[in-house]
Amino acid sequence: MQGAVSKQAALLGAARFAVAERSAASFDAGLAEATRTLPAVPPVSVTETTAGTALFSKTLGQFDEGAWTELLLFLFLTALTGAVALIETRRLGMSRRMLATPTSPGTVIVGETLGRVLIGVIQAVVIIFGSALLFGVNWGQPIGVAAVVILFTLVGAGAGIFLGTLFRNEQQAVGITLLLGLGLGALGGCMVPLEVFSPTMRRVAHITPQAWGNDAFARLVGHGAAITGILPQLGILAAYAAVLLALATWRLRRVLLA
Repeated sequence: MQGAVSKQAALLGAARFAVAERSAASFDAGLAEATRTLPAVPPVSVTETTAGTALFSKTLGQFDEGAWTELLLFLFLTALTGAVALIETRRLGMSRRMLATPTSPGTVIVGETLGRVLIGVIQAVVIIFGSALLFGVNWGQPIGVAAVVILFTLVGAGAGIFLGTLFRNEQQAVGITLLLGLGLGALGGCMVPLEVFSPTMRRVAHITPQAWGNDAFARLVGHGAAITGILPQLGILAAYAAVLLALATWRLRRVLLA
C-alpha cells in the first residue's frame, strides 16, 4: 500500500514539474505526459481476514448484549432488595395477623413468591419492549426469552425470600442485598461480557445464575437459537430456582410459625 501511494505521489509530482517547466500547457497535459513517461501504477487490492475466533457474534446489534445483561442484573437486584419488604411485614406483625385468619402458611409463602415473580415479569416486559422500540434491540425467539425470564425471576424470588428470613432489620438487609446483587452480577457477566473473561474466570462465573442466563441470551440473540437450543441453560436455572425456593420455603415457614 505504501509503495503504491509513493508511485502515485511521484506521478503527480512529475505532472506539476512539467507544468512548472512549461513543457505542458496545463496540469492535465502534464499528467498525461508524466503517465506516458513513468511506469504505470499497479492496481491495489485489499483483502480483509480475521485472525482466530471472533469473540462476539456478527449478528449482534449495538445494544443487544448490553440490554440482556442489564435485564438480568436488575431482575436479580430488585428481587433481592424485596427482602426488605419481607422483613418489614414481619416487624410490623402483618405475617402473624395473616396467620390468625384461616390463611395457611403455605398460602402466605405462595403469595410472597408469586408477588415477587409478578414484579420481575412486569419489569422484564418494560425493559424488553422499551429497548426493542427505542433502540431496536433484538431479543430472539419470544418463547425462549419468556422461559429465561420466568426461571430467572423464580431464582431471584427464592433468593430474596431466603435472605429476608435471615435478617432482623431492614438496614442489614439493604447492605447485604446490594452487595450480593451487584457482586454476583459482576461475576456472572452482567457488567463485563463473559466473552472477555479468561477461561478460568469463565468457569468460576458459572457458579452464578447470571452466567447461565447470559449464556442463554447469547444463544437466543447472537446465534438465533430456539428454545431447544438453550435447554441446558434452562435446566441449570430451573435447578437454581428449585433449590433456592425450597430453602426459602423452609426458612419462611420456620419464621412464620416461630
